[in-house]
Amino acid sequence: KIRRTFFFFCQTIQELASLQLLFSMKKCRYFLLNIKAHERVSSEKSTDKEALGRMNKI
Repeated sequence: KIRRTFFFFCQTIQELASLQLLFSMKKCRYFLLNIKAHERVSSEKSTDKEALGRMNKI
């Protein structure tokens, strides 16, 4: 009986761990997407600055 309880306990831990892993993977993917979006925005801003600089030169 003790062994069965132990097995169940291990299984529960494994399930929790996999859930935690899935959650952290989702969080990581979300974080990466945010970084990419941020980089895109800052690159657009820099091109805007360059365009403004060219216009000022003209």
